[in-house]
Amino acid sequence: MNRTVALAVALLLALAAGLVWVVGGSSPPTQATSASAQPTSSPLATPTSSRVAKPGPTANPEDLGAALDGFLGAVPVRVPRPPAEILADTLAKGTSLIDYRKSLEDTFRRQRGSNVVAARLLADGLGKADERLRFQHALALSHHLDAATTDALLAGLAT
Repeated sequence: MNRTVALAVALLLALAAGLVWVVGGSSPPTQATSASAQPTSSPLATPTSSRVAKPGPTANPEDLGAALDGFLGAVPVRVPRPPAEILADTLAKGTSLIDYRKSLEDTFRRQRGSNVVAARLLADGLGKADERLRFQHALALSHHLDAATTDALLAGLAT
């Protein structure tokens, strides 16, 4: 048992020395046979060139601002429609119920507070909407409930 442990320790030490040699970039340990033996040179041991950071051209802050404005101006931004507008379009155009629910969920994800507005719409009865549209509205809203949305729904039940 002791011999196995000693062998394992020796192997671990050899691996560690090899790892240090590979990571450290120094030349492998050698034994000098004479006092006049010259050390072996390794491309890893001697740096071929020193790298010094050279100052580059300084940028004008106005140029950077203009470049950033140009970049951000090219990024398309789609503003989500409010729930009342989605409802009005659905009632006017006869959009499918699934598309209505997906539009509402997209608005809920992208516009803070839109779920509270949708809860108030649901509590008011959604105007001329039939029960299938109300169900899709409630289904979309059910995935985005928070304290304010629950309060708006409960306030609608009280009236």
